[in-house]
Amino acid sequence: MKYFEENKLEGAELKELHRTLIKTSGIVTSNLFFHQVEDEADTNEHRETLARSAYALIAVCEAIIARVPEEEARNALADVREQFKPVDEDNVDDAIKVLLKAIFD
Repeated sequence: MKYFEENKLEGAELKELHRTLIKTSGIVTSNLFFHQVEDEADTNEHRETLARSAYALIAVCEAIIARVPEEEARNALADVREQFKPVDEDNVDDAIKVLLKAIFD
């Protein structure tokens, strides 16, 4: 699943991807913080700014994922999807094991 089919960052050198990732993730972090502490942030303009910065970060991440062979990327996506599923109350112990594995592996 991709958001950006013609991503200008695909094929970029790792140094460029790293620099762009750091810059973009910092912008998302700053925007999230602003939205948490400022009542005036709850406007269309500010919500669009937050979404725009998050999509920019997704574009960088997609370019990084594009460097990984397709099968390996699919396996990684399946693992992440499993980790982000809501916790089933009947399987809390299993969910905790999955979470700890994700953190420490």
